[in-house]
Amino acid sequence: MAKIGIKHPVYAKYAANGTAESYSGGTALGKAIKVDINANPTDVTLYADDDIAEESHEFVEGDISLDTSDISDVNYAILMGHTTNADTGEIIAKDTDNPIPVGFGFYARKRVNGVSLWRAIWLPKVVFTEPNDSMDTKQKDIAFGTHTLPGKIRKNLDGVWKIEKTFDTEAAAEAWVDGKAGITSASGSGGSGGSGSGSNGGGGN
Repeated sequence: MAKIGIKHPVYAKYAANGTAESYSGGTALGKAIKVDINANPTDVTLYADDDIAEESHEFVEGDISLDTSDISDVNYAILMGHTTNADTGEIIAKDTDNPIPVGFGFYARKRVNGVSLWRAIWLPKVVFTEPNDSMDTKQKDIAFGTHTLPGKIRKNLDGVWKIEKTFDTEAAAEAWVDGKAGITSASGSGGSGGSGSGSNGGGGN
């Protein structure tokens, strides 16, 4: 299998009320350049009679890093829990601000035996954290700056931390990701204000 590229990163605000989970405000999150996902399970081994008697491998949390071409002010403020002044357009970051949990998804093309397929991934609960901010002066050779969002992958109420599905067409993969985020064609997946809701983070479709 050859992995080829990555496209269409989207997110939606995550909420849990008792045993019910929901998503809202689904929207696109820039254009993807790279996504790194690292699961960090706990490995516990019990030895007895000089052999392994019991083993436990449980997912605790994961690390994620998203590189995008751009993060809009609106998306940045929402993800980081900052306040936006509607009159001035200023983003106000306070010491008490906390990033919000979101569902996050994307899809990527892969080739298997010469055939192109599309692998779609949905992470039911992610908390992105404040990105590092680095800027350089313009030099003779232009270098494009990109945006990197680090974050933590959490389990949802059902203990699910990742859902994925492979599709024969790109359109089907994109529709599946949009569906997880509650994005509809009416709200549009390319803007910064699409909305939707649903409890589709606990299982695959």
